[in-house]
Amino acid sequence: MAELEASGTSARALIGAVALSVSVILVALAALLLGANIHRLRDSFAWVEHTNNVMLEAAGVHESLLEAGSATRSYLITGDTSYITAHDRARAAVDARLAVLRSLVADNAGQSKRAAELQALIGTREARFDRTGGLTPAARTMLISGMRGAGTARAFHDFTLQIGTRFDAFRRAEIALLQARQERAQSAEGFTLFLAFITAALALLCGGVGIFFIQRERAEHRARELELVLTHTQRLTLMGETSLALAHELNQPLSAAGNYLSALKRFLASETTGSLDQADDTAEKARAQVQRAGEIVKRLRNFVALGENERSPQHVEVLFADALALLGTLDDTVSLKRVVEPGLPPVFVDRIQIQQVLVNLMRNSIEAMRNSPSRELTLTAVRRDHDTVQISLRDTGSGLAPDVAARLFRPFVTTKSNGMGVGLSICQRIVLEHGGRIWAESVPGAGARFSFTLPAARTSGEVAAA
Repeated sequence: MAELEASGTSARALIGAVALSVSVILVALAALLLGANIHRLRDSFAWVEHTNNVMLEAAGVHESLLEAGSATRSYLITGDTSYITAHDRARAAVDARLAVLRSLVADNAGQSKRAAELQALIGTREARFDRTGGLTPAARTMLISGMRGAGTARAFHDFTLQIGTRFDAFRRAEIALLQARQERAQSAEGFTLFLAFITAALALLCGGVGIFFIQRERAEHRARELELVLTHTQRLTLMGETSLALAHELNQPLSAAGNYLSALKRFLASETTGSLDQADDTAEKARAQVQRAGEIVKRLRNFVALGENERSPQHVEVLFADALALLGTLDDTVSLKRVVEPGLPPVFVDRIQIQQVLVNLMRNSIEAMRNSPSRELTLTAVRRDHDTVQISLRDTGSGLAPDVAARLFRPFVTTKSNGMGVGLSICQRIVLEHGGRIWAESVPGAGARFSFTLPAARTSGEVAAA
């Protein structure tokens, strides 16, 4: 039972520690998820900035193309050569900005293809413009004389429309790409945020579970400590109640030892024949009486000691004898009978605790027979099955009232005017911790019987140790 309790205790402590560890891990995971969410949000802002840069460069290319066309028309109309410089500068700006634009959209195949097609279309237009004379006096003379026909003008106008259409398509595609990226980012952010909240909730739950198990373990540990203190206090109370009987019990061997020592002194002073042999015999008897008193004191000291429980094989006859010695000399009107089944195996118990159970039950039985005409106490030990020994105490008192019997082993229930009501409760706890059970029953016309079971020693090594 103690091993199972210790195992349960260690399991609860382990569960609490694991739950707290998992809680810490989940908190760290939630922090990582939130960090990833912030990183995605930063990426979303970066995409917006990237799209703005692409749109600005596309607008710059288109604007430079318009400047080049405007400079072309101005030169052909006025013949002012400064427009040639403006045209060349605008064309150089177109090439430079196209290069920047293509580098900006290099991460997207669709936009990169559109930018390349736009550049090719612009290049085709400029090549055709150069073949028709470009910005030269000859081209201007042809325009004035009407040699540059309407077909050429329409061709350049169509190129301009196509380029404008391609720019519009490029811009729409870039905006659609930004929207798609933002939608994916928002979806990922929402999912990550959901996971972060779930993880944080699980972290709180695991933390609560860990704290619950650890606090429960501490509370049960404290309860066990209080039970040990209460058991020890009740044991001291028992010894206080039996102090007079123990004093009488000690007085007998000490008085006898004193008488033997007086006789020894006389034998040693005598010079008669055989006085030395009588002195040796008397000294041995005095030593036996002193040893008997020492055993009584030793039993008392062990009984009231507050220490760890140590279980070992114990013979029932020895437990009965120890309990009777601790209880003190029985009243002359109480008849004691001990019945131990032949061949009964030892029991594997804590000797002091079982002594406490026997002393408690024997004292209760003696007090129950205080006003009975017949005062007989019978201690019985029999083998209940292969692994269990049953011990019973039967008295000839007034028996148990039904209302008392139903709650007999509850704490603070007593029929004594000066009792604490913890004796039988402690007896039950001790027996249960040994893996047994305890019960009481009224014997019709013959008082009450208290019985409890204890585990038998199983191995030959344990029996030998007893």
